[in-house]
Amino acid sequence: MNSTFSTNATNVSGLKVRHGSWHLRRMVKGRLFNQVIGRVDTTPSLEAVRIAIDILNGKSTAATKTTDKTLSWILNDLLRSPRGLRFKESYRKHLETTLHRDLSEFKSYPIDQISKHEILRWYRKGANKPTGTDNAFRVLNTFFEYAIKLEVLESNPCNLVKKTGRYKKNTRREHLSSEDGDVGAFAWALVNYEPPQSKINFKTARDAIVLMFVTGLRSTEARTLRWKDIDLHHKRFVIKDTKNRRDRVLPMTRLIYALFASRNSNRLALNTELRGDAALEYVFPNRFGTGPLVDIRKTLNAIRLEAGLNHVRNHDLRRTFCTICQDAGIEESIYQKLVNHRTSVTSDYVQTSQQTLLKNLEIACRHISLAMPVTVDGMFHKSGAGTHDNFMHLLYGSVEDVFFERIPNMERDYYDGVPV
Repeated sequence: MNSTFSTNATNVSGLKVRHGSWHLRRMVKGRLFNQVIGRVDTTPSLEAVRIAIDILNGKSTAATKTTDKTLSWILNDLLRSPRGLRFKESYRKHLETTLHRDLSEFKSYPIDQISKHEILRWYRKGANKPTGTDNAFRVLNTFFEYAIKLEVLESNPCNLVKKTGRYKKNTRREHLSSEDGDVGAFAWALVNYEPPQSKINFKTARDAIVLMFVTGLRSTEARTLRWKDIDLHHKRFVIKDTKNRRDRVLPMTRLIYALFASRNSNRLALNTELRGDAALEYVFPNRFGTGPLVDIRKTLNAIRLEAGLNHVRNHDLRRTFCTICQDAGIEESIYQKLVNHRTSVTSDYVQTSQQTLLKNLEIACRHISLAMPVTVDGMFHKSGAGTHDNFMHLLYGSVEDVFFERIPNMERDYYDGVPV
């Protein structure tokens, strides 16, 4: 290229300050020059002009490294890749929403023009909402890491934020303790819960919480259960679209069967009461009848207050279930299967039977029943004096009201008592 640009120039067309950096963006004879030159606070204006002129004169190798790939392009390519096609729909929407809402100032620029100092400035500007900012940062980092795999970039500018420190999420992990009486108090509060709504909702949110409490299901897995995945005849149900993308089949304990049978018997009445037909499709429909239950937090908070507990969140119930299993003497490998956690490769080869899962689920339910406060012969017991099926009796009626059709080769104790 001929030296068209003079070094005596005090100003260069296309050289501007953007986000605290000198940025050259100019079209010359059909060629786009798009380059970040340096920070304003470390690069004097005359130095920036000199570098810009060198770039325009073809003397800088940096000019050959520009790309027209934006974050929007990277996202679209990622979603079309074999890896992206395996993403759950909720995660795909999360990536798109985060890009357009939280990373809007970056999405239209070539990714090699987004400097590490600009990312650091953006990150620290979000100090008033650290959790949201860090969530968006993880998405941004994912985009840059994918760009490196595509060989569009050589290094990740997010690394500066990683080196200088990130906002920490609230790492508090709560669970209910059997020893402190929290498990029994929470179970008793579930039994005594009365919904504030005047409508007949058959305690939908309460029942969803009960299911999470005795199985360790995630909130989304419980709330979106469909009747087509509930097999009352063979006493099992299927959890689909799980976090690790593996369908999960669980047997029904007496309590779980009683829960589903109770809701099934009220299914038509609930559908008549609600506006839509969601009660015919979902085990736990929302109060408008337009889809599955959306949120259980208000009900969970009311039950938590009734139990006199400080903090109980949705995922705390999952952690509590694992703690209950541990306290009840259930092997770790078994309750890892129950909560659908990925374990070692070797343990994946070991197939755990439905009878084994059922037996241990019953043990967990028995542990909850025995943890409930009861009065026996006029004497109050904080825990340990109840019957094995106390929790089920109080929630859904006596054991005689729960019909079980005998299945060949099933353990006798499944029907006549708690497995031991």
